[in-house]
Amino acid sequence: MRSKLSVLVSFLLLGMPTASYAQDSGVMVTLHGGGASPQGDFGDYWHTGWTAGGTAEYVIANRWAVGIDAAVAKSDHDRQSLVTAAPVDHLTLTSVAALVRWTPGSGKSSAPYLSAGIGSYLVEQDFTDDPTASAPPDTRESALGFRGGLGFRWHLAPLVSMDISADYHHVTTDQAKSYYDAASFVTFQAGLALGLF
Repeated sequence: MRSKLSVLVSFLLLGMPTASYAQDSGVMVTLHGGGASPQGDFGDYWHTGWTAGGTAEYVIANRWAVGIDAAVAKSDHDRQSLVTAAPVDHLTLTSVAALVRWTPGSGKSSAPYLSAGIGSYLVEQDFTDDPTASAPPDTRESALGFRGGLGFRWHLAPLVSMDISADYHHVTTDQAKSYYDAASFVTFQAGLALGLF
C-alpha cells in the first residue's frame, strides 16, 4: 500500500510542472524582419528582397495562440537598357493576416512551433520607363492570400524571447490585373517576442 501511495505521489509531483505550464495565457507582441524571396514565375522576374513587420497574439494555455500579423515586403528588378543606366522596377507586398500558432512544447526555455494564416495582400508593381522601351503599366491589386510556416523561440529573459521563422505565402492574384495568376514568396525572419512565453 505504501509503495502504491509513493508511486501516486511521485506521479502527481512530476505532473505538476506540466499542468502549470499548460495553464499559462496572455498577450505577446513580436517584431520581426528578414528576407523575402519570390517563387515560381513570380520569382523569375522579382529578386530576393527584405521584409519587416509585427505580430500581436493572445496565447492560450501556452500551446495555442491566435493573432494578427502585419508586414511589408520589398523587392526590385534591374532591367537592361542600351543607352541609360538600368531602370529599376519595384515590388511592394503589404499583408494583414489572421494567424493561429501551435507550440508542441519542449519546456519553457525553448520551443518549436507551426503557424498558419489567411489574410489580405496588397500587391503593387511599379515599372520604370527608359528611352529604349516603354515599361508595362503599373499594377495594384488586393488579393486573398494563405500562409504556413514553422519557427523556433528561445527564452532570453523575463517576458523577452528570440524568434526565428520561415513562412510560405501564396497570394491568389488575377493574371489580367497583375500579370501573374499567383504571387508566391517565402520569408525568413528573426525578431524579438515581448510578453508571455
